[in-house]
Amino acid sequence: MISLSVTGLQKYLRTLLTLRKSVRSDIPLKRIGVKLTQKIDSYFNKQGNEGTRWTPLNNPRPTNKNILITTGALRSSFEFTIKRGEVIVGSKVEYSAKHQQFYGNTRFSNAQIPRRPMLPPQQIVGQIAEKQFNKYFNEVIGKV
Repeated sequence: MISLSVTGLQKYLRTLLTLRKSVRSDIPLKRIGVKLTQKIDSYFNKQGNEGTRWTPLNNPRPTNKNILITTGALRSSFEFTIKRGEVIVGSKVEYSAKHQQFYGNTRFSNAQIPRRPMLPPQQIVGQIAEKQFNKYFNEVIGKV
């Protein structure tokens, strides 16, 4: 039988223990939530999502020319929560889903609300998450 003994690992084990104690998983999640809500707010400023303009208003003489910003209730309703290691971003305003997805004729309404996506596409969400996790891990590693 042959064997191999590795010595001198105590320094690395101490480093790993230090990292384990200093990592708080909710910090990057909170940063992701903040960045996503900022991205949503930018869509309201640009009146569109990732280079695609929102469908204009049907009213030829709107009192407010900004799409989806009459009172500001919808715009300010977006928030995030952290549950079980994930970030949930959304709006509790009832009509937010109708604007996010096309809302056609139903038995409740003859109105058609065009799709005006306010939530970032999955690719953008992934980029934001990756950037925030990388930033956080670099900060933690830099403290060791």
